[in-house]
Amino acid sequence: MTELQTPSLDNGLWQYDIVNDKYCFSPGICKIFNLNLQDLNSHADFLKLIHPDDIERYSTLFDANIKAARPFISSFRIVLKDETVKEIEENVDFTFDGDGIVTSYFGIVSDVSPFIKLQLERNDEYFLIHTLLKALPNLIFVKNIDTNYSFSFVNDNFATFYGFTPSEIIGKQDKDISTPEQAKSCYISDKLATKHKITSPLVTIEEIPITKRSVKFMQTIKFAHVINGTNYLICSAMDITDLVKARQKAEKSDRMKAAFLNSISHEIRTPMNSIMGFSELLCEAVDTGDMELFRDEIEGHCEQLLKLIENTVFLAGLETAEKEILSENIDIESMLSEIKEHFEGMATKKELDLVYTPHSGSCNIFSNRTGITKLMDCLIDNAIKFTEHGSVAVGYDLKDKCIRLWVKDTGIGIDKVNARKVFKRFFKIDEFSSGLGIGLFICQKIAKLMRGDIGLKSTKGKGTYVWVDLPLDTDKQ
Repeated sequence: MTELQTPSLDNGLWQYDIVNDKYCFSPGICKIFNLNLQDLNSHADFLKLIHPDDIERYSTLFDANIKAARPFISSFRIVLKDETVKEIEENVDFTFDGDGIVTSYFGIVSDVSPFIKLQLERNDEYFLIHTLLKALPNLIFVKNIDTNYSFSFVNDNFATFYGFTPSEIIGKQDKDISTPEQAKSCYISDKLATKHKITSPLVTIEEIPITKRSVKFMQTIKFAHVINGTNYLICSAMDITDLVKARQKAEKSDRMKAAFLNSISHEIRTPMNSIMGFSELLCEAVDTGDMELFRDEIEGHCEQLLKLIENTVFLAGLETAEKEILSENIDIESMLSEIKEHFEGMATKKELDLVYTPHSGSCNIFSNRTGITKLMDCLIDNAIKFTEHGSVAVGYDLKDKCIRLWVKDTGIGIDKVNARKVFKRFFKIDEFSSGLGIGLFICQKIAKLMRGDIGLKSTKGKGTYVWVDLPLDTDKQ
């Protein structure tokens, strides 16, 4: 910052000798008024040059103070012959004899035009800087190092960030406007910043608590600077919360991609190795019973691999674009019967009862066929996979303009902690179980796309009840 120099001023002296009724003017007066010495013979000659708008005010002040023999200072403008206007400051005082009687009075006249001009320029610069600081999105603040880092200046954005007005912060310290932990952190960074200059400022990222559950991240630039002998800390902070959250989101996405690739590589290798192994055994088998066993194993692993690919492709479609939900008239009774029939073989292999009890009469609903089919496929597949004994029941209920599709099993169940995590992507209670851990995540995505909701109730060791509520127009017959 460049320090502005105060300009030198032209000064002149005039005196009125009361005893001899005589005015005297110094050469400095002539220079200020741009006149020759012979042109100034009386106070009247002096008054002729005062600006018309200032003459009455000046004369009133002059006459009153001269009459009272009271020293005074006055400010006024003069107009020169070339119409140049100057700003004048006059300091009038008196001399007295031994009896205290005024013998003369005199005035020191100064041309303060350069000073007034400089002041106006500084005011313009201050206004420009002040406007700029208010317009900047940054949080600008200045601390006085010599008064233990008290605030000397803050812009509106800084004050608003902390919930104050600028006047409420000036003169205070960090401990007065923030938490003790943050104030301590600011004090440490302020101490470090005193060793930094404008050419190499200290750059820090600070985590600032706003409420008990939310924080903001601020990138702050600080450097020390001396102004008129006072040590200041000049600071500018920028809210980078969105950038930090975006980075965290990207890092989370990278971790999820790594987990996905790790999981899918395992899930693909396992059935592929089985298919290759049983294919070799099938080629070498002679016994018909062995052939059927190997063929069933190959078929089962092929279905597992196909399901894995279908779910991965379906999830990619959900992630890359919002699918358009097209509704159509659906006979829900017939549809659930077909879905149940599709899983009969899978349930029979595990000696489970797959139960679907139709409602009396037919039921037509207006909804998305693909979405409902995928929902029920995922829910029934999960139920059978995690049920070793007992049954899996499938059904629906109608209420108002909503259909609740549900699947209930007598499987291993889920504890309360994991029940809150099952709808997360790639979550698996048992890392050794087959699948990517995206089935229920897909169900949740579909439910949201169809403006519905999904939930579950489960007791560990007793079974699970999963439901999906979807809005619709019904026409039950």
